[in-house]
Amino acid sequence: MALALSKAGADILLVQRNNTNTITKDLVERSGGYEGKGGKVDIVVCDLGSKEEVAKLIPRVVGEMGRTLDVVVNCGELSYDDTSRGRDN
Repeated sequence: MALALSKAGADILLVQRNNTNTITKDLVERSGGYEGKGGKVDIVVCDLGSKEEVAKLIPRVVGEMGRTLDVVVNCGELSYDDTSRGRDN
């Protein structure tokens, strides 16, 4: 999804729990952008399982990073062991 949007001319912000997985970022930098000559992509670290972090995400992207958002795509999943958050079922 990120590569296709980049090839269509979009700058990409990948929202990830950490910045250790750079597979998509590397692919967009290498093969995205106009005519596949490389696209602009950044990783923004945010735990999407945390309401507090999610609430700060858009203000951070728009305010601190000075970016505008034209399209938002949710292309991930939230998965965790229920016992890790105090749930017993």
